[in-house]
Amino acid sequence: MQLEDNRYHIHWFYNHPYLLSTLTFVVVFGLSFLIAQKDLWINQEKEAHKATETLQEVEGKIDQILKSSYVTTLSIALTIDDNGKPKNFNTVAEKLFNSNPNIDGIELVPDGVIKYVYPYEKHKGAIGLNVLDYEYSKTEAKKSIESGKMFFAGPLKFKQGGFGIIGRLPVYADDGFWGFSAVMINLETFLEKSGIQNLADEGYNYRFTKINPNTGEREIFNDNNSEDFDFSKAEKIVVEDAEWEIYLGQDNSHKAFIAASPFLIFGLFLAFGCALLTYVVLQRPAQLQRYIKLQTAKLLNSEIKYKAIFQEAGMSIIHLDENEKFIEANPKFLSKTGYTIDELKGERFSKFLQLQDDSFKKLLNYDKFEGKLICKRGLKKIVRVTNSALEVNHQITHILLIEDVTKRKKSEKKLKDLQDRMQMAIRISKLAYWDWEPEKGKIRWSDRMYKIFDIDKNQKLDSDTLSNRVHPEDFEKYKQDLKRILETKEGTTLEHRILDTNNKLKHILTRVECETSENGIFKVKGTTVDQTDKKEAMINLQHSYQMVVEQNERLLNFSYIVSHNLRSHSSNIQGLIHLIRDLETFEEKKEMFNLLEEVTISLDETLTDLNEVIHIQKSDGGLVEEITLKPFLQRIKNILKREIKCNNITITENIPEGEQLKFNPAYLESVLLNIISNAIKYRDKQRNSEINLIFSETEEFKILQIKDNGIGIDLDSYKGQIFGMYETFTDFKNSRGIGLFVTNNQMKALGGKIEIESELNKGSVFTLYFKK
Repeated sequence: MQLEDNRYHIHWFYNHPYLLSTLTFVVVFGLSFLIAQKDLWINQEKEAHKATETLQEVEGKIDQILKSSYVTTLSIALTIDDNGKPKNFNTVAEKLFNSNPNIDGIELVPDGVIKYVYPYEKHKGAIGLNVLDYEYSKTEAKKSIESGKMFFAGPLKFKQGGFGIIGRLPVYADDGFWGFSAVMINLETFLEKSGIQNLADEGYNYRFTKINPNTGEREIFNDNNSEDFDFSKAEKIVVEDAEWEIYLGQDNSHKAFIAASPFLIFGLFLAFGCALLTYVVLQRPAQLQRYIKLQTAKLLNSEIKYKAIFQEAGMSIIHLDENEKFIEANPKFLSKTGYTIDELKGERFSKFLQLQDDSFKKLLNYDKFEGKLICKRGLKKIVRVTNSALEVNHQITHILLIEDVTKRKKSEKKLKDLQDRMQMAIRISKLAYWDWEPEKGKIRWSDRMYKIFDIDKNQKLDSDTLSNRVHPEDFEKYKQDLKRILETKEGTTLEHRILDTNNKLKHILTRVECETSENGIFKVKGTTVDQTDKKEAMINLQHSYQMVVEQNERLLNFSYIVSHNLRSHSSNIQGLIHLIRDLETFEEKKEMFNLLEEVTISLDETLTDLNEVIHIQKSDGGLVEEITLKPFLQRIKNILKREIKCNNITITENIPEGEQLKFNPAYLESVLLNIISNAIKYRDKQRNSEINLIFSETEEFKILQIKDNGIGIDLDSYKGQIFGMYETFTDFKNSRGIGLFVTNNQMKALGGKIEIESELNKGSVFTLYFKK
């Protein structure tokens, strides 16, 4: 009974060949479909991984562009001297420009106004532009100032023409914000150098975007702007220093379907073959066993090939025997090299691979190696080869995965060349760089840092290494600066003096930046430059300049004294001569002759003082001497005796006996003559004229106030012109506008100053400050 049941089942199979072949087709095709789906998923993962790597490569190139731009802006900012003027801008800018192929221009922007550009002819149209007011740049320029860091604005429209990116580094001087040091990068240059331009050539759908700071709308800066881009599904990187967002879409997912389709087609034919085989087997029971064995062997062989293709689909793959001879190569390898499979079969793979290291005698003994793949037309591509050995039926074959790394190697070489040029730029600018991890106490210096501080490279570095070198007078400021940096974790620019091993004074300028890594490690880093020579040159220059200014002031004042003081005496003499001519009695004439004698004596004294000034200037001696104030004032009143008497002027003094001033006599005579004679000249004829002289003093100055009740000056209208040359404030025909100008210059020349208070129709108060 059991045997009959078995036969029944066997005959049932033989009696239903269509059903069984259909089931076989469904099962085999279902398995093939699952395998194809798995392969599709793997290909999609690889495409996603490749997209991520591509974005990372672009991000790395952008980072290098931004860093090189930062070094350039920092280097050009160091040309700014203590007066806020750049030194050798064109020379330094030319060297930096030639050493940095990533930029198209360099700017210095004091107070937000572009004044210095390089190359000049290309960017001269931007000179005079106030970036803090310009509609396309003001928002991001102010953002750079607020952050205190370099910020890359744009892409935006350049004032001088063109479209691109501007990286601005805010520069600060002792009195605050100085302006910007900036670089300009054309958009085409940036897209080329960053690799963004190549994304479309590699089959990617991408978006280079930014939120416009003025409109708040997203702007897109690449040409392939198809409207079916899904930002939510795209890979994304963000460049924080410029607020750029770069999206890479997965629009090339059809490649994964194409790559998986051979498996699906293969599965379809395999399923059809298996179904047909099942049908034939069921139709021919006598040949079933032999046929099954044959098909099993073929299926096993197909499975080996299928698994190899499945595991590494989407890459160049070749199948070699143990003697390195080609068995099979996938279409991608053939398309890259230009060979056909017939041309490769029987050839050794080593014939097509040029190795840099001759130690590789037998390739298949190594798991990984690199070399140059020789293509059909002599083109050579740098490849990285991964070798996997397979053993089937005691026969060893090899599956080689070949990755084209030509572009990567070129990028690495360009990066190395850029780093070399950056190092050269650093050496030319004599910049030293360093970093410090306060929590771990790790300090790293460049060779230039050791040279600046005159420290042996083998010496262990710690936080006291630098503080021990700081000049004692700068030590407290150094500690406060360091404390502020560690508390605020914000970058800044510092200037200190240090003493080297030989106790030689050096001036150093340091730019400090702070950063916190993703794992929470706080790091302080920056650059330092020795500006001792620059400082000493500036001190010598300022000293020489001050000497020239003082000499010019002395010459100018002397000429004013000669022309102005002698004019007062000559006017008095002429006036007395006219009076003598008009007088009739001998007594009146005698009195006038006495006045004339006093005036001539004063004139002689003035000439003597002027001669003494010349003598003092020639002998380089001091211009200042002790002058007893009250007798000197009496001398002034004698000079002006005629005017005082004729105009009925009352002069009162509140000056202690024996009070002395340290001043030049000729200057003092000129100052007092100017002010008192003006008080007489501009008296109010409607009331009795009074002149009051009051003395006081402070810790720094001795003060003499000269008050009058004359016609006064409208300070609201003329306040900024009071001490100007040839400035007059009345309709008097003899007014020349020289007196107060001379007086102001004479007071300043000897460290003093003059102030004025005045009100129309009430009078004026001149306050003279003499240094003690």
